[in-house]
Amino acid sequence: MTPGARVAAAIEILDAVLSGTSTERVLTGWGRAHRFAGSKDRAAIRDHVFDAVRNLRSYAWAGGLPWPQTTGRAVMIGALRQQGLETEAFFSGAGHAPVPLTADESAAVAPIPADETWNLPDPVRRLLQSSLSAQGIDAAQELSKRAPVTLRVNLVKSTREAAQTTLSADGIETAPNRLSPSALTVTQGARKVQHSAAFLAGLVELQD
Repeated sequence: MTPGARVAAAIEILDAVLSGTSTERVLTGWGRAHRFAGSKDRAAIRDHVFDAVRNLRSYAWAGGLPWPQTTGRAVMIGALRQQGLETEAFFSGAGHAPVPLTADESAAVAPIPADETWNLPDPVRRLLQSSLSAQGIDAAQELSKRAPVTLRVNLVKSTREAAQTTLSADGIETAPNRLSPSALTVTQGARKVQHSAAFLAGLVELQD
């Protein structure tokens, strides 16, 4: 799939999510209905969708159609803009890419209001504001990022250092996690973990 086709798929999925269906359910259904999409395509589409869900309100505003009237198309337009990418390269209408932007969609939008940058439902935003004061926005912005992948080393079978070496051989780089002497944070190659020798041999487990 081309980058534009991946964006088109993300738009389709986001429209379903915005209608009230759970994100994971829509992604699973889309994958089953589009068997032609390879693993890299599905991973890229999944990244688009979950990044958009975590940053929904700011992306919707940047796409020119603020929450709650927004659409998957507007959210993805905003996502590309917020990431500093040229929307025209993805919205070309070529092949399976979304149709080009309209004049209204291409128009400049006002700066994102502070409340929208929290990317949280209003009741949750107000709760964080009241309980964490100035630090509330920092907490909200952390929630808008992809969570790191953490592993727990089985110290019966290995040491943390030996597990790191075994993981590295499969292209998975890790760093010691300060919260536990048996914990590792994956810094590169997170998608390879479940097929790695270290995971299959029980040297490490994915930690929620």
